[in-house]
Amino acid sequence: MTKVRSVGAIVIVMTLLAGLMLLATPALARADVCADLDSGKIDTVGDPASVTITASPGYLISEYCVKAGSANQGDGPVYVSVDPPQETVTITHPSGKDISHYSWKQIQPTTTTSLPTSTTDTTAPPSTTTTVPDTTTTVPPTTSTSIGTTTTTDGTVTTTLPSTTVPPTSPELPFTGIDSTGMLSGLCLGLLISGVLLLIYGARYRA
Repeated sequence: MTKVRSVGAIVIVMTLLAGLMLLATPALARADVCADLDSGKIDTVGDPASVTITASPGYLISEYCVKAGSANQGDGPVYVSVDPPQETVTITHPSGKDISHYSWKQIQPTTTTSLPTSTTDTTAPPSTTTTVPDTTTTVPPTTSTSIGTTTTTDGTVTTTLPSTTVPPTSPELPFTGIDSTGMLSGLCLGLLISGVLLLIYGARYRA
């Protein structure tokens, strides 16, 4: 019974090892082929020496993988970066051998928006010159009165002054008239005083 259990355990262990080997085999195989990238692995027909690949509409090819022969011979997968990215690329293997399969990676192009450059005109405006007209003031000539001088033969100098006419002045006459307004005012004042005196004496007389 113990032997049967031992044999069963051995069978189980071997089965697990076989399963692990089957799982590891694809991984070992992928090391010898190009990764799928964005296009997936594409096998060639007729083993061409070069292949022209084109990105999907609106995309650019940024990297590709190409394989020619066996990895043991140095002809395994080779990854090449495309800088700058291109829409169409012709690929070859560095060994020069025929291509067995390939794949590529593609990206969307970036859009750069350029802002318009604003140009400021810094030219100064032309200067303006204002001409002020000359103002000339004419002073009327000065009138001078000449005094005549006469020299006689005996050396006597006679100065003749210009004659000056003085308008006649009217003499002020003393006031001899009577001011009628003053007389009337004095008469009224005298009558007023007389009336007041009569009222006073009349009142005393009655008392």
